[in-house]
Amino acid sequence: MAKKPRKKAPKPTPKETAAKAKKPKHPDMEIPFLKNVLVLIALFFLTYYLVGNVKGYKWLQERFIEGNLNKLEKFADLTTDQKYQAYFRFNHQFLTFIRDNTADTAIIYMPPDSVLDVEDKKSAFYTKKRSNSVQHKTWSTYHIYPRKLVYDREKEEIPSFDQYTHVACVDGWGYEYLEYDVPKQQRARYQVLPRTVKGLKAMNEREKNQAQ
Repeated sequence: MAKKPRKKAPKPTPKETAAKAKKPKHPDMEIPFLKNVLVLIALFFLTYYLVGNVKGYKWLQERFIEGNLNKLEKFADLTTDQKYQAYFRFNHQFLTFIRDNTADTAIIYMPPDSVLDVEDKKSAFYTKKRSNSVQHKTWSTYHIYPRKLVYDREKEEIPSFDQYTHVACVDGWGYEYLEYDVPKQQRARYQVLPRTVKGLKAMNEREKNQAQ
């Protein structure tokens, strides 16, 4: 026996469609939206208060951000090395001197912390941040890469310590670790020299070729 065809639901009239569209949403659906709006308003006023009243935020804006922007404008025409030297002063200048006067494969013996005194205001290496000084191995190595540094404080820690090729001489320290004698009247306050006589001869030859 054949099934009777189902009757199609009648299409809603224009009045019914309009009435359905005007039907108000359930109040529960509007609550999350209102909460989000209120949270945003609260965050806005909180941020406004913090920026205007909390010292930490004022320091961040007035001294840190604005200060660094002023420095960037001031040093805009300088080379990267000149910018580093202007900001890190003698700590970077000494590392640049080491970099420019040693081969890429050099291993430099660095003085003890008592000689590289970054806390003494009378020291050329004085700085408020030890992490930006010649005492800090990672920071210093970055500025002379691919050369390597070994510090006096690492004598007992590094088995290959004795393989250094150069010595960074500071305030009279370091000349005793060279395999040749440097007359006292020729000892510069800040210097980097090859460890061996062979290395010294090679350095002199290189300087002669550069002068020609």
